[in-house]
Amino acid sequence: MVPTLPAGALVAVSSAVRDPAFGAVVVGRRPDGGEHIKRIVGVPGDRVASNGGRDVVLKPNEYAVAGDNRARSTDSRHYGPVDRDAIVGIARCCYWPPRCWRILPR
Repeated sequence: MVPTLPAGALVAVSSAVRDPAFGAVVVGRRPDGGEHIKRIVGVPGDRVASNGGRDVVLKPNEYAVAGDNRARSTDSRHYGPVDRDAIVGIARCCYWPPRCWRILPR
């Protein structure tokens, strides 16, 4: 998530997630079962592009996510939309390292 979050940053995450908004920074489950932090770049009903060059219309409860460093990010362009149930929480603020303290967009 560089430049928004430096490598090794610690963030406070709220698990009270209803419908994440466009631009929100979220923690989600990856297809391999791990977790990652990404930004919402598409909400239900949006049309988004995949790596294959085809457009995908997001269904209800589907979101597109991407890392802020798009050139190095593995995200919805590679593995498709993320189901709402795979979103664990919304990152509210970065608190470590102290020089990077900031409130994150919701």
